[in-house]
This record gives sequence, C-alpha cells and structure tokens, in this order.
Amino acid sequence: MNIYNLINKYLEKTNEKIANNEVFGKDLINLTPSKQINLFVIKNIHEAWNKNFIKNKLDYFNYEDPEVISSINTLMNTLSNNIKLEPDVTRSVLYKAINDALSLVTNSHEFIKKDLLNAEDYSVQKLISKSKYYCYHKEIFDYLINKIQKSSKLNIKTTELFNYFDDIPTKENKILNDELSSLLNVDFEEIKKSKQNDSEYYSLFSLDKNKVNDLMIIAKSKENFEEASNIILENLNDEIKNKINHEKIKNLLSSIKKGFK
Repeated sequence: MNIYNLINKYLEKTNEKIANNEVFGKDLINLTPSKQINLFVIKNIHEAWNKNFIKNKLDYFNYEDPEVISSINTLMNTLSNNIKLEPDVTRSVLYKAINDALSLVTNSHEFIKKDLLNAEDYSVQKLISKSKYYCYHKEIFDYLINKIQKSSKLNIKTTELFNYFDDIPTKENKILNDELSSLLNVDFEEIKKSKQNDSEYYSLFSLDKNKVNDLMIIAKSKENFEEASNIILENLNDEIKNKINHEKIKNLLSSIKKGFK
C-alpha cells in the first residue's frame, strides 16, 4: 500500500466538492471531517506566509521596531480574514496537511520536533501559539512549556527542547488514529507500515537511538539536499566515515534525497 495513493484517492473523492469552488478562510476549520487536518491546513498557510515574508525582508528597514511589528501583526490578521484558495491550491494544501497528519499519528515526537525546527528558539508564548495547531497532543506542549517556565531562561534553543522529549511517554492517540483511518478508509496498522523507518541506519552513528532520530529530523528539515547530506556525513562514526560508498550510506542518502524532489 502506498500512502500517497491513498491521499490522492481521498482527494479524488472530494474533487466534486472543491473542483469548481473557491475556499475561504471561514471554511478551513470544517474543510474535512478531521479536526487535525483542518488545523494543519491553517498552520501551513500561516507558516508559508511567514517564511515568504522573512525571505523577502530588505536590509533597509528596522523590522524590530514596535510600530513595524504591530503593523505586521495587523496585516497578518487582515490576511487571515481574507484567505481565498482556488481549487488547485486547495488540493495542494490538503495533500500536505493529510500527509502531515499521517506523519504525526505514526510518530508524534518526530513530527513535532521537525515542526519546532521552523524556529531557532522558543518562549512560553511561542509554544502556546504552536500548540493551538495540535488538538490531540496538548500534553507534549504542556510539558515543554512547564520546562521553560521552571528554567531561568526567557527562550530555549529548539535543539535543547529536544532533550526533554526523552521524558515524555510515546503513546498512540486513538482519537486521531480512528479519525484518519475513517477519513482514508484504511486500517491504522496499514498506515504505520507505509511510513519509512530509519532504525536500520542506527549502526552508522556513534550516537544513541534518540540522538540518531534527532539527527535525521534536523537533516530532513534543511533547505536543500546538500545541507542535509553534509549533516549526515559529518556525524557518521569513525569506522565508516571513509567508506562513502558503503551500501547503507548510499541507501540512507538516497531516501533523504527523495524528500527534496
């Protein structure tokens, strides 16, 4: 079973609903029967706007001025109330949101860590804002927020937050499992099987399993494959570092490269 075919099958089923209709901001929270997918649609639109804004900042202006910050927030609020998606865009954002939800349900810690990497550090308020997009994983964010509150820091580096995940129990969320299984008309165990597991590559690194998982997340979150591969190659254990043509290294880099196409 191919998870991407499943997503496309669902989109084909809903095609009549979205084929000739524009979708507006007020429609997003009820776009699908899945509350989590709908929140991810909203999250991804907001993050795409934010990344585009940061990318296009000019050196001529002081973006940290309080008046500028206030104006930017006003603009964002205005845009949020004026979202309009054409059918092709709706399909695209739905596809990503569904795939994100499937990644979340199969490995919540890994997905949330990857999402947190969109910022270099976090304050309590930033984590609270992020948590609003996760309707079934409040306990993870509550735990991280509590850790920041107990520290003497106003902000904590994102990679430092990763260390706290080791103390957060990993457990399946039955509500989300059932929600996605019903939406895609597939058994949850089939969804889990479809997601790639990097565990076979643990032996390539002189790191414990959690650190290898974190390394994979960081590598896959880079802007391009070159940066991702450099992270991997720099952290290989000494025994295999000079065996660049080792089959496992080639397979690992090949699997990561697919994510940048």
